[in-house]
Amino acid sequence: MSLVSQLDSVISQLDAVISNQDVSARPAQSNSNTEEKKQDSSPSNKPSTKVDKTDKVDNITGWFIDAITGRPIDPKSGSAISKNEYKKLKKKFAAAQKKKEKEAKKAKEDAAKLEAKLKAAVIIKEDASLGKAKRIKVDEAASNIGSRVELYGWVQYVRKQSKVMFVELRDGTGSPPRLQCVFNGDLCNTKDAILLNREATMMVRGKLTPRKPIKGKDERLCELNVDYYQVIGQSDADVNNIVNDKSGVQVQLDQRHW
Repeated sequence: MSLVSQLDSVISQLDAVISNQDVSARPAQSNSNTEEKKQDSSPSNKPSTKVDKTDKVDNITGWFIDAITGRPIDPKSGSAISKNEYKKLKKKFAAAQKKKEKEAKKAKEDAAKLEAKLKAAVIIKEDASLGKAKRIKVDEAASNIGSRVELYGWVQYVRKQSKVMFVELRDGTGSPPRLQCVFNGDLCNTKDAILLNREATMMVRGKLTPRKPIKGKDERLCELNVDYYQVIGQSDADVNNIVNDKSGVQVQLDQRHW
């Protein structure tokens, strides 16, 4: 065997020995790391958060305050919440308080405006010279254009402006099943008009006048120019938060006032 061949053989043998040593050493190293991790994660090595519970209650969270940190103690974890978490809660609480104060201010202003309107409310009387009104249903309106008529029904919609008020009145007939009633002048300034809301029951009298239909949207041929009315049953203002365009038939029936 040549010298070169002998050297190659020796080198190959040394490589095999070194590889075997590396393989046998790895599990031992892995086991060593595992043991270190176990020691680090043992309960005795975990940092403990001490709290000193006081009798004071935090006005934001409603939790007892820690005397050491001055922050509320989370009843679930038993530890005081972090500075960042408490800062976020304070910010959220301040925003909610600001919104609440703003709503209260607006409610007070609205109440003052309503009181002023009610004090200035007028009383209307029917003009006897207009003659007797013909009692009809909504579905008979189109065939009585030009006549003075009388209708009873429930308020489907009401839209109030400074000098005019629009009421969509329904009685269960017609297609669409409601008639637009227009109120002008002092008719908008009575106590009943000021307090009028959806689902109130009322009687209206006036002259049916033609109107230009809007194809595909509102194809009704007439509307009622009201000259006299009576509210038979007022509804609460809260009904506006209950009944809307998406309300089912039963919801509307439940909110009717007789």
